[in-house]
Amino acid sequence: MLTHAKRWRQPVRADDPKGSTQMRPGGLYSLQRRGQTVQVGRGRAWITFDGEDHILEPGDRLRLPQGKDRALVSALGTAPLDMTIR
Repeated sequence: MLTHAKRWRQPVRADDPKGSTQMRPGGLYSLQRRGQTVQVGRGRAWITFDGEDHILEPGDRLRLPQGKDRALVSALGTAPLDMTIR
């Protein structure tokens, strides 16, 4: 028996974010892919696009290739996610 379930949260659409941002645990961003790089400063990030999942730890970075489909970014675990998008 399922005792509780997470409700799907509507992602925050971030069409052209640049710079540093913080996300609460469980937060979800939807990013337009324009060749930008996401770098994690604190916390852990789950990023998915084109059917591939990526887990980033502090200090890791990932380039989001240009594409028509958006990338989803979520903060994993219980710590806030600090990330920079360039």
